[in-house]
Amino acid sequence: MTKNTKTAPGENIPTAAEIDIDEAVNCINELVGNKLYETAIEVGNYVLKTFFKDDINEVKSKNPNKLQSFKKLCERSDLKIHPKHLNQMVHVAAQEKILIAGKVNQLGYSLKVELLKIQDDKLKIKTAKKWIVKPLTITEAKKYIASLIESSPAVSDLIPLSSPFLEQLKTISEWTGNEELEGKLEGLSINKIKKIKDHIDAFLEKYEPVKTKIDGVKAKIYPIYETKKKAEEEKAATPKKRGRPSTKKKKA
Repeated sequence: MTKNTKTAPGENIPTAAEIDIDEAVNCINELVGNKLYETAIEVGNYVLKTFFKDDINEVKSKNPNKLQSFKKLCERSDLKIHPKHLNQMVHVAAQEKILIAGKVNQLGYSLKVELLKIQDDKLKIKTAKKWIVKPLTITEAKKYIASLIESSPAVSDLIPLSSPFLEQLKTISEWTGNEELEGKLEGLSINKIKKIKDHIDAFLEKYEPVKTKIDGVKAKIYPIYETKKKAEEEKAATPKKRGRPSTKKKKA
């Protein structure tokens, strides 16, 4: 009669102590990273060539009316890639041409995504070179990019608006909010009306590029603010853990 060789459930499963978790994480990340990189670059290159005719400037354009065909592609419900990720893949593919030209395209896909946040091509290549010499984790790369953006002249330029701009805004606000003044406009001479018109045109000329900049930064700042605000609220709502009272008897 043969003995029952069946083992109890879980008997042959190795314990956490018997597995090198670090090695497992690295192995899985490498496998996923390689597949993700290959797929993302392939999809990005396809869209870049098919929809943008390999025009990097068209991809980087902030024109909201650019390429209706690409917008229609993103609106398809049967597309297996989220529009946000597809757009990211296209930008990485376009950026790849810049990195190849600078001989710094050896970085992993996730780090290349972080590089998208740098608009200046020379700074992008310089940063990529640093990351190749001294590899960073994604968290470290995010912090590095954040410090670059905070010190960027383009961002600091947005903080103070020019005095004439604000004065023009104040004047126009006073016009539109004063019914008595608006009623007198009809009685003004054409020269005075023209002066007011020129004043408004000068304001709008300054306003449009500022609005474009603000809209671009707003699209990045607002989601970050909401995320951080939510995290702070959740942290404040979580009751602090109290340590157990000591059970040791005090010495007499």
